[in-house]
Amino acid sequence: MLASCFQNRHRSEIAWLDFNYTSIKQWSSTWVKNHFTAAKTTTQLSEQLNAFAHFYLEPEHSITELFSRFQYLFVDVRHNKLSSDFDMQDQVVDNKNPKSQLMVHAASLFTPDVFEIIHNEYQQGKDYNNKAMVTSITSLEEQAASLTKVVEHLAKQVRRQDDSLSHIAGKIVDYEQHA
Repeated sequence: MLASCFQNRHRSEIAWLDFNYTSIKQWSSTWVKNHFTAAKTTTQLSEQLNAFAHFYLEPEHSITELFSRFQYLFVDVRHNKLSSDFDMQDQVVDNKNPKSQLMVHAASLFTPDVFEIIHNEYQQGKDYNNKAMVTSITSLEEQAASLTKVVEHLAKQVRRQDDSLSHIAGKIVDYEQHA
């Protein structure tokens, strides 16, 4: 069709258009196949469409009946897709925190895919809090160990002071007895 529009024109006038048209012809079939057929083979597609269209189309239909029934076919395809999406929403979600009221409520509200995202975020937050808690407990244990060493050192100094005071008190008593 495009070629017939430019038959009476000189080749140099439409060279750019001719170049673009030939390059589009090379990749357009691949693009259409990947976008409109979900990369299925033509045999799979034709079998699937024939099986589905068998209930709507008959050879003795007029053109208007054919198009109206074709419209019903598309409506039913759309309805089947929507109902399968809706049924997927009712799937049981994998809640690894059944005691968490927040996660139980989220599991009842969201689809499994959305809940999985929320669950992963929740789990990352829990893991971060647990890691922070372990880090703080470890630092508290280290501080307690160093405080224990300080207390032991102070206790040794107090014992030495007590021993030296006892020794001095004993000398004072001896001095008073001899005096």
